[in-house]
Amino acid sequence: MPRERKSGTYRIALDEQWTLSDLYSFPHVFDQVYSFLFSLEALTPEWAEDRIARTYHAYPWRGGYSAVNFYQNLAAAIPRDLRATIKSIRYSSPGWIELSLMISLALYIKKLVNHLVDAGSRINALYSDIQKGISERKLQRIEVRRKELELSKENVEFIEEPCRSMAGLMGFEDLGQLHKRTENPLASLKILLSLYRRLRILARYQEDHMIDLKGDDDQ
Repeated sequence: MPRERKSGTYRIALDEQWTLSDLYSFPHVFDQVYSFLFSLEALTPEWAEDRIARTYHAYPWRGGYSAVNFYQNLAAAIPRDLRATIKSIRYSSPGWIELSLMISLALYIKKLVNHLVDAGSRINALYSDIQKGISERKLQRIEVRRKELELSKENVEFIEEPCRSMAGLMGFEDLGQLHKRTENPLASLKILLSLYRRLRILARYQEDHMIDLKGDDDQ
């Protein structure tokens, strides 16, 4: 769904003990989620739209390298004035990390993380069931660049329901736009699962009280 394209400052509360690895991992994953959500917006300029469209059809999604390159290319397509950048960090108890970014997407990420925390074991079990189903149907080996018509009717039906279930538990509002981007239900499912894995990392920071995304929406 279209959101206000307004860049501003968004502060995330920090607490507990952070390692150097945490200081890399959290901003890195947050930026990947931000880039993905931005790619589902109505985009300008034209060069950004073209690059994002190519990215959604470039990778086979048969292993980790597809995800790494997918998110890197999406990040590169964001206009500079709307990219997520660090404005300030204060490391104390409590402290903060202050980001300059598209505020509406920061609030969307907060919503997704909080949905994941609330869903708890239900979404973890669903993810495991989906991965088991993908393995049993040997869908992990299929390149998602193949056309939808090359998937059996049974497999298409298997794919569509998990997409809806995962989106619902995550509070993900843009499943229709994701399908438009991929033009392939298997690609949509694999991207949605990769989004879940990244949100799960952010949710762990929340659950361990290292970040706080549960404050008021007013910034």
